[in-house]
Amino acid sequence: ASLNAATRTLAGTERSPAIAGILVGLAQVQEPHWKRTAAEALAGVAPADTPRLLLRLHPAWGFLASPWPVDRIWRANRGAASDMAPIDLAQGGVRLEIGRSDNEVAMRALDAPAFAFRAALAQGGTLEEAAIAALIADPEFDLAAALARLFHDGAVAGVALAPPAAETVP
Repeated sequence: ASLNAATRTLAGTERSPAIAGILVGLAQVQEPHWKRTAAEALAGVAPADTPRLLLRLHPAWGFLASPWPVDRIWRANRGAASDMAPIDLAQGGVRLEIGRSDNEVAMRALDAPAFAFRAALAQGGTLEEAAIAALIADPEFDLAAALARLFHDGAVAGVALAPPAAETVP
């Protein structure tokens, strides 16, 4: 997939394939609450406006990329070191989504495209900007699946539209 193809997909002439894909993906989600939330949030979005979607992520979620295995280092220093293998710093870094689960810190490793997508949304990027960031990380990025997963995870706290881009006058 190319960046132009992603943009065409986001701004389809009929019902946006991205939104249609979200709804198809949500049909497989077991929690009816999230299916309803996504359908309600996206119901009024016109296909031409899909690229301007702003998905406000839950404020308790953050994103951290590090060249070091900081998740393993953190766990080792929290008392879980007795059952852990030694930490090899040469093993490489991580891309983490950090949040809360039952009053505990929850860290989840993300692959490069998922991290790029979610981090771009968390920084206030539009759906188009986040999709492009993910496609740069992996040209095979599945936007519909990623969006469905956001709603399934309860990550979306709000939906809005960014103002239309100002037209340039030659």
